Amino acid sequence: MTYGALVVQLIQDYEDYAEVNKQLDKMGYNIGTRLIEDFLARSNIGRCADFRETGEVIAKVRIYPVTTAQPPISLNHPALFLFWLCVRV
Repeated sequence: MTYGALVVQLIQDYEDYAEVNKQLDKMGYNIGTRLIEDFLARSNIGRCADFRETGEVIAKVRIYPVTTAQPPISLNHPALFLFWLCVRV
């Protein structure tokens, strides 16, 4: 199923764009969680000291193995619980 078909199906199921956005956000969160859990299970990396180190480890090991460069990490959220990995392919 393509992303567009998924969105259309959600719109037909919920008929409320706010609820569709909530469902898409929830799906994205769950996908990200599974990717990280799989990464940690396979990588044999020890516990990180803080959230910044977590982001740096993920960037260094390249969770997206098709890239040839390390993605830069952007950790500028004031509460330090959110970071971005910008991957350009």
